Amino acid sequence: QPLRPARAPARPCARARRRPVQHARAAGQDGRSARGARAFAGAALGRCTLLAPTNTLSSSVAIYAIDATGAATQVAGSPFPTGGVGTALAWSRDGQALYVSRGLIGPASVETFRVACTPGGPVTITDAGPTTLSQFTGLRDLDVTVNDGHLCVTGSTSNNAGCFPIDPVTRLPGPNPVNTVAVPSSRGLRVS
Repeated sequence: QPLRPARAPARPCARARRRPVQHARAAGQDGRSARGARAFAGAALGRCTLLAPTNTLSSSVAIYAIDATGAATQVAGSPFPTGGVGTALAWSRDGQALYVSRGLIGPASVETFRVACTPGGPVTITDAGPTTLSQFTGLRDLDVTVNDGHLCVTGSTSNNAGCFPIDPVTRLPGPNPVNTVAVPSSRGLRVS
């Protein structure tokens, strides 16, 4: 029998990105346009439980309140423009800020949204504005430290990771990292 060409192996990075929380889809979202989603489980803290999926086609993030039964309701004013194609996002640990990336290529930039809510009450979202993060390009992933003091990011083009101090009043990250570490082919990031 003739030899068949070997089948190319699956790209490992494509498989690694398939984390369920990254590709969760909220009600009404077009599956082709939803890139990532993060939920904030605030019930244990006496706060709202929220879900935030990004939409790459409209450069926006939708925010949903999740009730005790698990039903999602889109908050007033949602979706919110991010000013760029957001593919990574992170909730502050207290649920009062949401950070959304503004693109995969070029200088790293995040949009910050301040969140105010109580369980069963209205959710208020305020766009606090964008921040360009120096020394990073190709923003790939982000997370917030346990004390909500720093936004940590990875740069897939700059091949590094680092953390930016967060102003406790405005919730905006500063433009300069505390320091950076070299991380070749950096992708995911989680803070414990």
